[in-house]
Amino acid sequence: RLAAGGGAGTLSWADSPMVAVRAFPGSPPYGTNWDFATTSGAIMTVIAVTFQASTVVETLVDEKVARIRMMMRMSGLKGWAYWTVTYCFWGLVVLFQGWLFLLITTFSVLPSGYRISVFAATDGGVQFVLFLLYGLTLTSLCFLLSSLLGNLVTARTIMTVFKLFLAILGGQMSPIFTDSAVPPAAMTIVSLFPPFGLLRAVLSMTDYAAQTVDPVRDASPTLGWAAVVEGRSPVGEVLVIFLLEAPLFLLLTYYFDQVSGTFGVHRHPLFFLGLSSHPAAALSAPDEEQGAGRPDDVAEEAARVAGMESLPVHQQDAVIVRNLRKVFPGHPPKVAVGDLTMGIRRGECVGFLGPNGAGKTTT
Repeated sequence: RLAAGGGAGTLSWADSPMVAVRAFPGSPPYGTNWDFATTSGAIMTVIAVTFQASTVVETLVDEKVARIRMMMRMSGLKGWAYWTVTYCFWGLVVLFQGWLFLLITTFSVLPSGYRISVFAATDGGVQFVLFLLYGLTLTSLCFLLSSLLGNLVTARTIMTVFKLFLAILGGQMSPIFTDSAVPPAAMTIVSLFPPFGLLRAVLSMTDYAAQTVDPVRDASPTLGWAAVVEGRSPVGEVLVIFLLEAPLFLLLTYYFDQVSGTFGVHRHPLFFLGLSSHPAAALSAPDEEQGAGRPDDVAEEAARVAGMESLPVHQQDAVIVRNLRKVFPGHPPKVAVGDLTMGIRRGECVGFLGPNGAGKTTT
């Protein structure tokens, strides 16, 4: 304000150059309660603990293309041992990544005292079990995807699309899980996809961190086992889904590996009902019946070997195989080698050619 003399006075920009200066806005003040982790931490958490899935799928498909499992089998390693060791290894890798992320986000405190409230407001045991079951389910899902893929380039393309799909669509799923108008059945169906199930659980943790839920019968606004068991939080439903999906994905992996895998002979799509892709009679037929349908060159070789019995030893072949047969027990039994008769001449080099499961290694 500028007064001139004792009169009314005048006010001009030239006389008062500071008239337009205002105080800097002071609201909201520093120290606002806005939490970036609370608003965006859910989808970031899902992406962080799921990123390893592409490496698991691509490595498993690469092993399939390189016939690593077949070479291990030829060295005496059983199929169950291969699956157990591989699953345990990749399961530990995925769990280590998830738990390391959980450890950092739960106990890290910045010099200003800031902590990520999403995880600070959730019971540690609930977090441990949630990430444990998610890691096992994600590993099982990776095994299932690898059983359906037979090309490394295709696997890399699909997993790249998978990560983009998760990053783009995952952020759009948050309003669905937080909208009370969405039917619970729809939320359950969407939660069947493991990353979306984890997203739903972390969003529930976010609600407790933001204190937007009523912690009924809880001593503090902390997401604990009481809220999980009593159904006041969707985390309990997500845990049940993970608990069921982990073994289900492994069973589907075994099924597709037996029916359409690249190892061994493909089994009948309904093999679990006792059906076989090969007639049972052909598997258990005696040697004489199997010999009736032999190719001409195989019959000629058997006749040639039979004609050498009357010859002197020095005129016979160096190696003679007569009626070699190997049957592996099972339901039905598996005939690996059926009545093989052949001879290897002196100075001759012989190699076995045939598709997977033809009986080359057994012979």
